[in-house]
Amino acid sequence: MSKYAEGDPKTLSEIGFQSGQVGKYLADCLFCFNHELSKKETIDYITQKGCHVPKRTAYEYLSKIETAAERKFALHGHYKNRTTELPHRKGSKGCQADYVTREMIFRFLWFSEPLEESHHAYLFQHYPMLYEIKLCIQSFRQIYECGNMPFLYLFIEKHLDSGIVSLQAFAKGLLKDIEAVENSVASPFSNGFVEGVNNKLKMIKRIMYGRGSLQLLRAKLMLKI
Repeated sequence: MSKYAEGDPKTLSEIGFQSGQVGKYLADCLFCFNHELSKKETIDYITQKGCHVPKRTAYEYLSKIETAAERKFALHGHYKNRTTELPHRKGSKGCQADYVTREMIFRFLWFSEPLEESHHAYLFQHYPMLYEIKLCIQSFRQIYECGNMPFLYLFIEKHLDSGIVSLQAFAKGLLKDIEAVENSVASPFSNGFVEGVNNKLKMIKRIMYGRGSLQLLRAKLMLKI
């Protein structure tokens, strides 16, 4: 708790490579990045070094490194030939047909992991909404990469008229909380550390439910934080 009471607010709330628990392992992440390890292998490596954070948090941090370096981590072997492996799996539908897994589509949309040309063409031809979703993800990332407020307004205006209901709902959600969204685009600061402390306090409170008095709960909170 002392770091929040006495620390520099600018440093604590700034989004950067040194922020958070994973930031302490930046050198290890860069070591894996430069030695062509995949994200999964990198996370396994820093976990062995003592970094214990949710995988989602670690993946998001590694994505920041990719953005800064303008190149990607190596693909994990599990994903390199996922589709080509399917015909050789016993009991798999791939024994009779060539198809792309849903996971590969998600990774293509979100992480821009490559697909085979034939799969790419087939998906965009038969499921044109994937093209709109891909553009939506790229446009939204560009807003934050450039810190461009007009892009944000254009993004919301465009997707309010989208033919995809989920994108409409997303745009309406941004519009509903537009002040906070504008601040997140314009400012390098984040309230992530506050939310993290709140989450930890609530978790401890639930663990302590029915086990003692308020004095014991207070002591537990002070000990853990």
